[in-house]
Amino acid sequence: ISDPAQPADTYAVEGQPVTLSVATAGSPLLQYQWFKNNSAIPDATNANYLLPFSAQTNSGSYRAAVINPAGATNSRTAVLTVLPDRIPPAIAEVVASASQIIVTFSAPVAAATANNTSHFSLSGGLTVSSAVLNPGDATQVILTPSAPLIMGVVYQLTVNGVTDLFGNA
Repeated sequence: ISDPAQPADTYAVEGQPVTLSVATAGSPLLQYQWFKNNSAIPDATNANYLLPFSAQTNSGSYRAAVINPAGATNSRTAVLTVLPDRIPPAIAEVVASASQIIVTFSAPVAAATANNTSHFSLSGGLTVSSAVLNPGDATQVILTPSAPLIMGVVYQLTVNGVTDLFGNA
């Protein structure tokens, strides 16, 4: 282990990616095995361990075992603390055409709430006839109005009850 301070203790907000790293030097053919709370993590066999989407259950103690033909050693044990996400999703952007409205949120939203048309209302006597979470981008909801939007008319879109993946509305 060439940097005894690695991996470093880390804080993250749930839903955010986390990378734990260990710096090593030595003979080639270095092998790695990451551990959480002294249990080997399956397929965690690189110098970096990535959690692409952290959850509170990921909180714990992490270390890496480094092995080569000359021997084995362990990194320091780092503590990962994943804090709860308490921030509700905000509307980041709204783009509309005559036949659809695309609402982009600041964070991925839950399909069960995003696909519920009762969570969206339009002014001007229109309703939302369908709401579909974009399968390629969980931050976008595609709305279909009950009738075409008229260019030059200002509409108000109200959104209530759409939650992020942690239940924040």
